[in-house]
Amino acid sequence: MGHKKRGVAIVINNKDFHPNTSQNSMFFQRMKSTNFCLDLNTRDGTNIDAAQLEGTFSELGFDTYAYHNQTAFQILNIVENGKRIILIGNNSFLLLLVVKKDHSQNDCFIFVMLSHGDDRDIIYGSDQAFSIAALTEPFKRSTNSLLGKPKIFIFQVRHRRFCS
Repeated sequence: MGHKKRGVAIVINNKDFHPNTSQNSMFFQRMKSTNFCLDLNTRDGTNIDAAQLEGTFSELGFDTYAYHNQTAFQILNIVENGKRIILIGNNSFLLLLVVKKDHSQNDCFIFVMLSHGDDRDIIYGSDQAFSIAALTEPFKRSTNSLLGKPKIFIFQVRHRRFCS
């Protein structure tokens, strides 16, 4: 790994979920008639994990960005669009990110997501489920400056629980 920079590390930490998150799930729509629901409660302790990951990647020389309680659209937008503006209170933050960013001077890319998920490669934004493939697919395109470089995806998920 002989580039000028180690690379970019993105940590997305979803602790809290919108009340309708499980109802927005395709799985929930199929199970609706069976009186099941998904219990996507608060992920206690996840902030500690996220802070430790952020600190570790920074110490290793990565440009590290951490995001909390992101919707499915926001997560996919972070990966796909390279930069975006979000509003937090009255402040706007420009987030320079991933696929469209020039990674030619970077050794690799790391993406970590802490959230709810299941064993069918589904992960949850704070508002709805989406497939892990939707995150990884943009990195396979030939216009990406990460081609030929390690791209590491880590998913720490709390598997869904059912409530009756």
